[in-house]
Formats: sequence, structure tokens, C-alpha cells
Amino acid sequence: MNVAVLVGPEDAQLLVSVLGALRDAGVEGRGLKVSPAWRDESAARIEAAFGTSSHFVAVLGAESVSSSWLAYAAGWAQGKGRPFFCYRPDPAVPVPGYLGAERCHDELDALAIHLESEKAEYLVKERRRLARSALLERGVSFHADAFAACASEGDARAVGLFLDAGFPADSRDRGGVPVLCLAARSRHRSVVELLVDSGASVDLQAEDRGYTALCDAAHTGNLDLAEYLLKRGADPNLRSKDGQTALVIAVGRNDPALAGLLLRYGADPDLADKLGLSARKYAKLFHDPAMLALFAERA
Repeated sequence: MNVAVLVGPEDAQLLVSVLGALRDAGVEGRGLKVSPAWRDESAARIEAAFGTSSHFVAVLGAESVSSSWLAYAAGWAQGKGRPFFCYRPDPAVPVPGYLGAERCHDELDALAIHLESEKAEYLVKERRRLARSALLERGVSFHADAFAACASEGDARAVGLFLDAGFPADSRDRGGVPVLCLAARSRHRSVVELLVDSGASVDLQAEDRGYTALCDAAHTGNLDLAEYLLKRGADPNLRSKDGQTALVIAVGRNDPALAGLLLRYGADPDLADKLGLSARKYAKLFHDPAMLALFAERA
């Protein structure tokens, strides 16, 4: 963000205080004194400053309010979609109707605070713009299906760009499957971590079969990912549409290591699925000694 502060020669002495207030607020600014003969003497300099400035502040004085340069600058900024504000040291000076009184500040501190908040908003928008451009440069379309595909493929760089561009970490594909689950199903831990760190809920359930990312990790036998999700607060007792928990899935896979991990994090061995069978009952049904030994410890 770069602010151009425009003043007429009669108000040039105010530049130091205005630029100082912006600097204290962490806002980069430059001063531009515009002479009465600005079209002949300063037009090129004004255009150069305009081209690299994201925001404008005009200092309103008794003479500048009726100047042609003020109207030109405000019109130019409006045409380019760039914010234009004014600072009026003397409240008796009338604000031209085309500027809008709501954009005028009589107190320098108020102006600095406003521009500080503008900077925060500007940086968010700029980050999103740059992220979208980076995605296009990578040949990635900017839409939800592409976000889901990148998560499923494990393209952490692209997923990060989608997040920077404003896509929520809890996004889903068109089938209702969270991108977090897509990454878990494809065993892409780096993408799972990125999404969780960006605010994705670890307990989101997919609309296709009701699995959470933990269930998906259990389904693929990904012990490392399952442990990560449990450490991040995943609920081991959430059930799928078939009533299965991650522990039931682990038993079905005959995976004692995964089942033991889930039990240590509070998985209930006696939650029944829609067939009326619990993880404990499945373990007895399959007669696996290692699995039976795990459940015997939690009789």
C-alpha cells in the first residue's frame, strides 16, 4: 500500500505532519505538492505518482477546494477504483460534494487510523489477488473443483494458494466431501496439516459415506496421519453413515497398531454399527489374537 498525499503550495508545510502520522501508523506515503499551473508543470509528475499509488489523500485548504487539480485527482482515482480521502485541518473549509463528506477527516489521528485499517484490508485483497495470479500461472483454474483436485493430488503449494485466495479450509467438493477428507484419503499428510493449520475442523464428515478424516486415515491404514489427527483433537467415536467408528474400521482391517492407538485416545470399543456389531464384537468374530488381547485389556 502506497499513499500519495496531495497538497497545494499554500498547504505544503502540512506534508511533514501528515506523512509523519502515516509513518507512525505503518503506512507508506509520499508527498506531492501541486502548483496552480499543474497541467503544464506537474502533469507528468502527478501521473507518475498516481500510477504507483494505491490510495490518495488530498489536504483541503481554502484554495485547494476549488482547484482543478483536486477534481482531476479525485476523478482519476475513482476511474481507477483507488480510494481517495481528504484531510481538512480547518473544519470551516467546505468539502466539495464530489468528494463525499464521509471520506473527509478533520483530525490527523483519525485519518491515520482509517488508513491503517485500509492497509489491513488492502493487504488481504492483495494477497488474494497475487494468489489467484499464481494459480493461473501454474495452469490451475480458480474454482472449487480445482481446489478439491489439488487437495486430492497432494499439491500443497496450490492448496496454500487457494487458501490465500480466500477459499475456506472447510471447503467441500461438489459431492460434499471436505477437501480435508480428500487429502486424508489420498494419504497426503502435508495437505492435511496445511488445512488444519488454516482452520479446517478435524471432525468434518463427508456427505458420501459420513467418514471423517480420521476414518479415512483408518480406512487406508495410515497410522501416522491418524495419530496426527487425534493429537489435533479428532473425535475417535464419530460414526459414519453405516454407524462405523474409526476403531471398527481398524478392526475390519485387522490393524492392531491402529486399533491400539485409537483405544489410547478414548475410542469406545462397544459402540455398535447399524448391523449391531461393535469393534469388540468384530474382534471376537475375526478371532485375531493380537486384536483380542487389546480388547481384553479394556474389558
